[in-house]
Amino acid sequence: MEIFKEKQTPRRSFRRSLIVLIGNIIGIYLIGFLGLGIKLSSFDDILLLVLFIGLVNSILWPILTRIAMPFLVLTFGFGALILRNSS
Repeated sequence: MEIFKEKQTPRRSFRRSLIVLIGNIIGIYLIGFLGLGIKLSSFDDILLLVLFIGLVNSILWPILTRIAMPFLVLTFGFGALILRNSS
């Protein structure tokens, strides 16, 4: 069975990003509404928080992947398990 990778068009990419943004906004709103550690006073605060988290994630994720990948390859993933269990 072959797996065909569809070419991702800009429209599809934008649609997926919009769905993720809306899902994150709903999630942060529910966390604030249920009082699980975040107090946000307005929708603008929620939107800014979601955009900030997305921006930090888009900057840090490639950097952390670049640093951690050689370590994970050399230790066959056991190093990550050791580091996770030692803390």
